[in-house]
Amino acid sequence: MVPREFLKTVATRVGISDNELEVMARAIQGEPMTTISKHLGVRKDALQKRLGEVYRKLNITGAGPGKLAKLQQRLLAEYQSEGNQLGGQNGQSGRKKRLLGGGDAQGFSSNVQIDWGSAPRLGAFYGRSEPLATLKQGLVTERVPLMMLEGIGGIGKTALGVKLVQEIAPDFDQVIWRSLRDKPSPSEFIAATFPATSKPPLDWDDSEQIAEFIKTLSNSRYLLIIDEVEYISQLGSKDAAFKSYEFLLQQLSESSHRSSVLLMGWEIPPSWQKFASKPSIQLTGLSEQDSQQMLLSGQETLYLDGKYLSELVHLCGGNPLILKLWSAKIPDLTIGNLTKLIKQNTLVIEELVRQYLRADQELSELEIRLVCWLAVNPKPATLSELATDLILSETGTEVQISLDFLIERSLLEAVPGQPISYTINSNFKKEIWYQLMGKSFNELGYKHYLEGEFQSAKTDLLQAVRYHPALSAGHYNLGSTYEKLEQFEPAKKHYQILVDVDNNRAAQAAVNNLARLEILEGKTHEAIDKLEKTLVQVKDKGVRSALHKNLGWAYFLQNNPKQAEVELRQSLELKESNAVAYYILAQVLEAQNRHKQALAFWKTALEQDETDQQSNGVTWRLPELLTWRMMARQRLQ
Repeated sequence: MVPREFLKTVATRVGISDNELEVMARAIQGEPMTTISKHLGVRKDALQKRLGEVYRKLNITGAGPGKLAKLQQRLLAEYQSEGNQLGGQNGQSGRKKRLLGGGDAQGFSSNVQIDWGSAPRLGAFYGRSEPLATLKQGLVTERVPLMMLEGIGGIGKTALGVKLVQEIAPDFDQVIWRSLRDKPSPSEFIAATFPATSKPPLDWDDSEQIAEFIKTLSNSRYLLIIDEVEYISQLGSKDAAFKSYEFLLQQLSESSHRSSVLLMGWEIPPSWQKFASKPSIQLTGLSEQDSQQMLLSGQETLYLDGKYLSELVHLCGGNPLILKLWSAKIPDLTIGNLTKLIKQNTLVIEELVRQYLRADQELSELEIRLVCWLAVNPKPATLSELATDLILSETGTEVQISLDFLIERSLLEAVPGQPISYTINSNFKKEIWYQLMGKSFNELGYKHYLEGEFQSAKTDLLQAVRYHPALSAGHYNLGSTYEKLEQFEPAKKHYQILVDVDNNRAAQAAVNNLARLEILEGKTHEAIDKLEKTLVQVKDKGVRSALHKNLGWAYFLQNNPKQAEVELRQSLELKESNAVAYYILAQVLEAQNRHKQALAFWKTALEQDETDQQSNGVTWRLPELLTWRMMARQRLQ
């Protein structure tokens, strides 16, 4: 049988998630889907979907039980093959392992030692011939020490970086990929990149460790890719880490060494750019042709009117990530589905713009209409075109005054020409796109959450709040997801972020969830204080019911059954189908020796609980709910 450690290696190299790995490991050992479903608490259809992803990532074709047999044979053969190879080479250094998927983590075969770090596996790649050629010219032909690549999130910088490594790795002795996502200090970054420098003498300062780092880069020809630098640059120029990285980049640029470094991020600070050997490369959206090729991948024989594809591509500025998120929402590419997708996202963009502008009391309705229209129309428009397309009743002078005002507010930009045309301000457009990506990732994460795919949900929701930090629903859903994964500290962190910035329904529900976690920690006084302060502000019946329910629970644990009963009955008045409230109320009645009434509530709680499971397809349950369910069955026996 194939060991779990080998399966983990395979999973890492071809991009199989932890959830998919768990299903694969059990399935290849002959465990039935019904048993796996029961053990993991995940529906069979969700498990089959995970296994389908495993088949896709390992290129297992066919249908029916034969696919699983192919998977078993393939894994066993690869495991035995690797064992024979390693055993037959007497442990010689520099040997090439034969790995599933070929070569290394990117399916890339080379004698060059490549440490891919956190680099994602590269799928299909489209376009980018010009920036790729520029990077090759600088890093390989001219052998410059430092280059920079920047562009809006989702535009494809990381994919381009992986493609670049695949094509130029043989020109280097070693390639190392690192990310600054976890905001390491320069000292931590150097230690992670070259472990030999991880324990400098105690009296060393940063400059001495950096000097040793530069010396290492002189010993061999390295290509060092540093991705996601925005996590450091966003700290601001006054931050100590920001200043330390600035010094590191200065030394990389000015010192003599044999290696090359590529910095990649959303925006690279001007104070860093001056150290680059060439001007920073600005990566923009895919061309219309490349975008359409990406959308039609695997459906090349499909005929679609280019007008609709063109409109969709222009709406998102050729951003590959937005295209991917949008196209995932439709079952297949048809003119009807494309038209619907364009209409939906046009409305979403307009609403995002309106929400953003509503905070500005100085803007008139005309000015808001102008910004909304230009936000969803990629081509600049002249004054006369705006007046015609928007069917404006205002005079040309009034419209011109509004356009000039919007330019002053950095919401629009004037495009020189005869006549002058107008377009959305690039920074404002970037902000709207980030909000759009945040909403799209939140929708995808919530879908995975409902399916019980909590690891996938976490990945998507982290992206949601990365792109749209003020997205209430994203923080709430992420907090809930962390709860399901029993990672309570990050759950509380995201609930608290929401509570600190909002007082909407999601924030009030977040208070309720925070209070529940405090109750579980025995902090009933803190929980009651939170719940009572929030209750006076809440109008939503569902949230009020949940707040009263947790208040009842907290009072019950404080040995105050009378107040607990008051709160729980109020909870049930607001929402009758509340299994948790019934379970707690049954215990409250027992504490008052009202056993006959308690039995009735135990029975109702169990019935409601089972109804909830059947109707909602529950994939996860509150730990306390499982305990109370067992208690109910014991009482009713």
